[in-house]
Amino acid sequence: PWVGRAEKADVAALAGRVVAAAAEGDEVALGIVRREAGELAAHVTALAGRLAPWPREEVPVVYHGGVLTTSPFFAGLVSAELERAPFPLRVRPAVADAVAGALSYALRLAGERAAA
Repeated sequence: PWVGRAEKADVAALAGRVVAAAAEGDEVALGIVRREAGELAAHVTALAGRLAPWPREEVPVVYHGGVLTTSPFFAGLVSAELERAPFPLRVRPAVADAVAGALSYALRLAGERAAA
C-alpha cells in the first residue's frame, strides 16, 4: 500500500487534508478522524495509567506537533475523548518542546522523590 512507501511528510500532509475535510462536514473523513481521535486518546490514557501513580490528582497532557497543534477541530475531538478516561487528565499549553518538557518533568519528579 501507498502508506507503506510514503514519506512521513506525505502522510502528515494527507492527514491534514482529511482533518480539514472532516471539519467541513465530509462524513467519511469525519468517521476516520473521530476514530483516530479515539485511538490517540486511548494511547494517552494507557500511557498515563502505566506511568501511575502520579504525584497530583490530575495527569498533565500537552499537545505537541502535527495536526493536534494546527487543527483546533482535531484537538477538540481528542480532548473530548480524553474526558472519558478513568482518571482526570488535564490538557495544558506547551511551555517547551516535547523533549525539554519531559526532561524537566522527570527531573522535578526525581527531586520530589529524593526529598521525601
